Amino acid sequence: MKRSGLVVLLACGGLLSSACSPVAAPPEPAAAPAPPVSAAPAAPPVSPVPALQTAPVEPELAKQINSEIDAKGAKAVIAALDRDELRFGKVGDATATADPVWLTIALRLREGSDAGTGETLSYALARALPNAPERVLALVGHGYTVGNLCTSPFIEPAPGVAEAYEAKAVAALQSVTDPALKTTVEECIKGITLPPK
Repeated sequence: MKRSGLVVLLACGGLLSSACSPVAAPPEPAAAPAPPVSAAPAAPPVSPVPALQTAPVEPELAKQINSEIDAKGAKAVIAALDRDELRFGKVGDATATADPVWLTIALRLREGSDAGTGETLSYALARALPNAPERVLALVGHGYTVGNLCTSPFIEPAPGVAEAYEAKAVAALQSVTDPALKTTVEECIKGITLPPK
């Protein structure tokens, strides 16, 4: 199955060991002594895409969801999640941390979502926005739009909850320095700004 533009790299380091010379007869007079072999330090493994090698948030659940998508497809998996409110809630909470593993899972699940489950995923990603705006905005054009991601992710919140989210999200978006995201950031700020009372 096509992964939506994100590649999981697994880096495995190797161990270097020096060779041992067998016991030999006395050297020939003309033979030059072999230089001593020094063990060079092992080179560090190639860095994987940040945080994509393992999932620090709900790692077992992440493995299960990815395996289920591989075996059954995104549509079947998200339909099953929609019938299991507790498990879907855990997926949403993990996605809201903006962990790249879970952002990748959100991309995969999006392919099989309908209007209702798609909205649930979008709300989880909107909750992730203040935690890592650049990561979340990178999903625009890959199954998600600014309208999906830049919204207040609450239905009838308690007083002050939506306002606190808006302040935190706007501050996070204003910290984005990538000039390529300038227009997207401006659109996103408009999307999450609450209407005047």
